Amino acid sequence: MNTTTTPVCEQEANLHRALRIVYAGEIRCVRRAARDVGLVARRSKSRFYNNKVRGSYMLIEPSTKFVVAGFDFDLTMDDVLDLCDALESAATPS
Repeated sequence: MNTTTTPVCEQEANLHRALRIVYAGEIRCVRRAARDVGLVARRSKSRFYNNKVRGSYMLIEPSTKFVVAGFDFDLTMDDVLDLCDALESAATPS
């Protein structure tokens, strides 16, 4: 029986590539939502896995560089999307 199997290291590499693509898409989604309401979303660049701010976000008003939310990069992706939705719905007249 001649079955071809993919080596484990190659499977892990493929999974890692797929996760990076999904993660990059999430980052673009957050930045686009912030840009739509006139803000900039900054992501923590911390590389420490035990650090609580890894992968968290901060919302900044670009003209004054004032931090609007997430002063310690304590916003998650869902928090940023919820805040941007709330700001967008507040800005649109009824």
